[in-house]
Amino acid sequence: MDKAQVFSRETGGAVRDVGQPQRDYKGTFNADIKTHFVTDFVILETTLPLWFYRGVNHEIDELKEAQKQKDYSNQLVGQIHNGEQLYLDKEWCDPFHGIYGIAESMAMQYVKRFYALQDDPNPPYVAANCYEAWVVDSLPGDYNPIHDHGKRTAAGLSFVFWTRVPENMRNTEAPTLKSSSGQLDGCITFVNGPTLQTAHSEFRTSKVMSVDPQPGRFVIFPHWLNHMVYPFRESLNSARQEEFDRRSISGNIALFTEDQVQRSDEA
Repeated sequence: MDKAQVFSRETGGAVRDVGQPQRDYKGTFNADIKTHFVTDFVILETTLPLWFYRGVNHEIDELKEAQKQKDYSNQLVGQIHNGEQLYLDKEWCDPFHGIYGIAESMAMQYVKRFYALQDDPNPPYVAANCYEAWVVDSLPGDYNPIHDHGKRTAAGLSFVFWTRVPENMRNTEAPTLKSSSGQLDGCITFVNGPTLQTAHSEFRTSKVMSVDPQPGRFVIFPHWLNHMVYPFRESLNSARQEEFDRRSISGNIALFTEDQVQRSDEA
């Protein structure tokens, strides 16, 4: 807890209450100060190892080479005109199965940490099921408009995991978005309210968070949280398409209470 000296202002003419001990009301004294920070949303992230996402990339390339991919664009809002949006079947290979398992494990970590932030030691959710996942191969000009995700249970989570990012996709040196800097090209941005350039000067906490895609980066968030992906502007080179391929894997996770698990076991 912070302590601060509080200065009382001299106004003159004040009279002490009868029967009260004499105190220096116009001087200074120490006071405890509490900060109540209300968080708009919680995001959890981890970084998966190089061998894992390279294995995932290899299997996705094999899937496409075998022409066994399942187009998933009719289920998604992504404006992917140059790349592809494909369903990721966890039964295809161990790396895909691993993604589903990691998503479920991260979901339970999310539940634990979220309820700890609320000083609640008894989270209601005891199990997670990643019921769908898909891969998005984005090429220059592709983007995702602002959207949220659906859910199958009362509470749900979603995730995004990057396995390939074009070199120099965004301008990492740009301090702001001004002058067409390209600061957020290809980035994902989470939005839970209006944003102002003067937010900090008006003592407003941020309701917007942008995440820089990096291979291996895994981010999990509540299904209702609006988000969008900006396009990037590298020129297409058909001979070396992988240099301009921004590959991400996303999915949705259902959360279950103990009663729901028991009913499922009895069914």
